[in-house]
Amino acid sequence: MRFLKNTLAVVAGCITAMILISVSEALMTHAYPFPPGTNINNRESLRQAMHNMPQGSYNMLLIGYAVGAFAAGIVATLISKRTQKNPAIVCGIILTILGIVNAVQFQHPTWFCTANIISLLCAYIGYLVARRKVIVVL
Repeated sequence: MRFLKNTLAVVAGCITAMILISVSEALMTHAYPFPPGTNINNRESLRQAMHNMPQGSYNMLLIGYAVGAFAAGIVATLISKRTQKNPAIVCGIILTILGIVNAVQFQHPTWFCTANIISLLCAYIGYLVARRKVIVVL
C-alpha cells in the first residue's frame, strides 16, 4: 500500500509540475512571441526559433520550472502524508532529467541545461514546506 501511495504521489506531483510548466511556457510565448513564420508543428522551425529567443524568455522558463517543481514537491509530500521525502525527491529528479532532455533536444544554451538542477532543489524545498504544515503566501 505504501508503494502505491508513493507512486501516486510522484505521478500527481509530476502532473502538477507539467501543468504549471505548460502555463509558464504559454505565458513566455505571449511575452516573447516567436518570430513570424515559425511553424510550431515543425521541430526544426521551433528549434531555430528557440535558439534565437532572448535571455528573458529563458529566465521566465526557468522560473516556470522552479515553480512547477516546488508545487510537485508539495503535492507529492501531501499525498504521501508528509512521512517521506522520497516522492518529492523523485519528482525533482524526473523533472530535472526531463528539463535537461528538453533543453538538449531544442538546443537551449548550456547554462540553461545546467540550471535545470533547480528543479531538484525546488522540489525538496516544496517537501520542506509541506512537511512542516506551513502555508507559504507569495
